[in-house]
Amino acid sequence: MSKAEEMPIDSRGIKILAHATIRSWTEAVVELLTNCDDAYKRLENKKEKHSGEIGIFISRKKGGDWDTLEVYDEAGGINREKLNYVTTFFADSSEFEKNRNVRGFFGRGLKETIVALGKGEIISIIVSISIRL
Repeated sequence: MSKAEEMPIDSRGIKILAHATIRSWTEAVVELLTNCDDAYKRLENKKEKHSGEIGIFISRKKGGDWDTLEVYDEAGGINREKLNYVTTFFADSSEFEKNRNVRGFFGRGLKETIVALGKGEIISIIVSISIRL
């Protein structure tokens, strides 16, 4: 008998989960805003200062369909290794087990939003400033 972690996951199953979670652009916005808020909570837990800024840009087509959705924050970004991890399905990328004040559940929001909307791009800019006087 196989262990559960050895069972392959068919991409159709991932699409079904994504479309069950993200049924509208509004739900996509909520998921992505939650990710931003969780990122700021992690900084607060480390007593790090931050702007708390979250930006949303939506481009709407004639007739009511949405064309573009962009959500950004200034919570510090993530490196390539972490990016690979947060885009792995069912990896606990929200760190909910370590940090119960975040809402995330296996980091499903970002991944399922991209799958449900059909495409997505993740841009992470890590800013580190050191000033020596």
